[in-house]
Amino acid sequence: MSVAFDDVVGIHAYVLEIPASSLTFVVLATESGYNLEVRSDMAGWSPFLRELGEHLPLKVRDLPGLIGRLTADVPVAELYP
Repeated sequence: MSVAFDDVVGIHAYVLEIPASSLTFVVLATESGYNLEVRSDMAGWSPFLRELGEHLPLKVRDLPGLIGRLTADVPVAELYP
């Protein structure tokens, strides 16, 4: 499954606290209303964050660092636009 970045109209991230761990999700929302959800337990998570960060505005240049700060107290981040 793939999504062209030109079709992405919004990117959100959130963390889900589960017993003994947590999962982080990044959701790519498209113009067609289709959402692609990527989880931190999926293969390729780190390369995905690095590549995605290259396409986002400078305010979120350190995307892995921003994602790493998501917690139960601050569980959601709007990354784009």
